[in-house]
Amino acid sequence: MAKKSFQNLSSEKWKRKGYRSEGIRPRLSKKETLKNKIRRKKKAIKTGTYNPEEDERFTFHKDDLKYKHITKTYKNITSAVIFFVMDVSGSMGTQKKFLARSFFFLLYQFLRYRYEKVEIVFISHTTEANEVTEEQFFSRGSSGGTFISSGPEKCLEIINKRYPTDSWNIYEFHCSDGDNWDSDNEKALNLTQELKKLCQMCAYIQIKGYTDTVFGIKPMAEIYEEIVDDKFKVAEINSKKDIWPQFKKIFGAKI
Repeated sequence: MAKKSFQNLSSEKWKRKGYRSEGIRPRLSKKETLKNKIRRKKKAIKTGTYNPEEDERFTFHKDDLKYKHITKTYKNITSAVIFFVMDVSGSMGTQKKFLARSFFFLLYQFLRYRYEKVEIVFISHTTEANEVTEEQFFSRGSSGGTFISSGPEKCLEIINKRYPTDSWNIYEFHCSDGDNWDSDNEKALNLTQELKKLCQMCAYIQIKGYTDTVFGIKPMAEIYEEIVDDKFKVAEINSKKDIWPQFKKIFGAKI
């Protein structure tokens, strides 16, 4: 989860830094002031200058007062853009889209916790990919065929236009059932490798994986296995109970 600084932006934060003998009343440290008084009293007893029999109140002295010292610090803002890419072709029915949406929601909460600024780019695709709104992303019906390559291709196009890699932490997560035209597999693999170079992390999540036992066509999860490493992960979700274990598989000990 390596982070890059968001260029030219920083946030101000106030931080406590010790104590000082002068300050405003609201920052008076009662605890430290009392400790100073007790030390002074013990010292007076030890040196014989304090006589408890005189019934004299041992009052606070100006030298006892301690005030909290507050300093202003500056922190570079870290920024992330997350590409949510979802296959909405005819084979991605209601249940598969529900599983994909559940995964995306968990993912968003996880990354938002780690960054001050998070942008999400929603991409839906069949044989062509389009940037859509959040509502369109989760409500669009399923229809048409599939070119998996259209997803990473659209991500690369948007990154080149809007998200310079020296300023943005880029993540891409692609959900599909793995049903792809065989002629598109090589293109999808090559574009994903190109995208992987620009991202902090990419992942392909296969939802209720497509298999064809008659013609022996490989689902995309198998095609992508050859490029799996720390920056590119493959997960498979077949039911709700798989979402959390597969999420942990993607992020490993970084959760």
